[in-house]
Amino acid sequence: MGTHSSNKRVGFRYEGMWVFDDARVGLDKEPFVSGADTMIDVLVSDIPNAEKGFRLLFSATPFPGYKVKPSHGCRFAGSNPEAWNSHAGPWS
Repeated sequence: MGTHSSNKRVGFRYEGMWVFDDARVGLDKEPFVSGADTMIDVLVSDIPNAEKGFRLLFSATPFPGYKVKPSHGCRFAGSNPEAWNSHAGPWS
């Protein structure tokens, strides 16, 4: 079985934006990339108090039992979850 390389961010809301900290590289309340806030709004919609903190795991390859896999070139602006390759979730 091969290894799976993944990344983790603990996101939270700050001044109306989804942000994260990464002390390893000196980031404090760093906003997610443009458009990610729309995707995060959908992904955390069923998580109580997500604005206080949630864990986001992501990888270049799908995790076993993944919930969402954005298609290459998929645009999140305008919140179009139907364009996502969903694998369960409130948007399917």
